[in-house]
Amino acid sequence: MKKIEINMVRRDTAKVELDEDYFNEEWFEGFRAWLYDYDTLEEVAEYITYNVIHNKQTEIDGIGIPLRDGERPYWIDKDVEVNEHVNISFNPYDTETDYE
Repeated sequence: MKKIEINMVRRDTAKVELDEDYFNEEWFEGFRAWLYDYDTLEEVAEYITYNVIHNKQTEIDGIGIPLRDGERPYWIDKDVEVNEHVNISFNPYDTETDYE
């Protein structure tokens, strides 16, 4: 049997919206004390995106459960809290793929 090695690079595009009043300096101090040494909303957005797309997480440490496309995720029970200060939008089928 012939073995074929394929390298695939996949690029996903996501849009993250963060409430600047919620993600204030006090929030960042708590986040840095327990999790990561982030100072900017861009770092938090990358962290959220990585966990949602790559790790396929629904609940993210230090963030909670973000809105998806501006809506409460349909698979989350109504009695479970969702962080409405965070929204991530992405289409898992709208990707660019390169093969080498």
